[in-house]
Amino acid sequence: MTINTQARYNTNMSAIDASSSPSSLFSSSPSHSPRSLIVGGLWPEHEKIVEEQLECLNQTLWIRCESGLLWDPYGSLMRTLLMSLLRFPTIKTVYVVAETAGPNSTSSSGHNSPERNLAPLVPPKTLNTIRFLLQYYGINPDDWLRADDSSAPLYVAQSLRVIRRHPLLPQRVTVKGFFLKEPEGILNPIEEE
Repeated sequence: MTINTQARYNTNMSAIDASSSPSSLFSSSPSHSPRSLIVGGLWPEHEKIVEEQLECLNQTLWIRCESGLLWDPYGSLMRTLLMSLLRFPTIKTVYVVAETAGPNSTSSSGHNSPERNLAPLVPPKTLNTIRFLLQYYGINPDDWLRADDSSAPLYVAQSLRVIRRHPLLPQRVTVKGFFLKEPEGILNPIEEE
């Protein structure tokens, strides 16, 4: 599910987000070219932990993707990923990372929301229209309207399949998947389903 997609490029511990001016969003300087791209839905305080464990600290381009789930191989999120790989030929590895908090877990920042649901926020008539449109395109509306952190390993596996099988993925790029299990903060590898 791509509720919040936002590119973020880490250089010397500074963050540039999508709200920055377009000219400052990406650096073309060879000394600041990222070597890794991470597609992930993590709490901000966990991003540095992930970069350290993947040994790519301060050499990473982040693309925010709620729950680490990339649904559509030809949607805007996949296009952003592919264009980022084109813009930065120094990227050799794409990591898909999500975190699983479990039903009774609270993150280090006090977040306690393993499941989020958009359906209660939408008027019933609009919700019916959304459900109809999603079903028309073969998407399960209940899955699309909610994010469940306890399903992170499944979401990462699905995203790995979408990215690895994309015909425009450069051959130089390796795609790996992980989920960060709280409260331990340890990355666990995932393979595509």
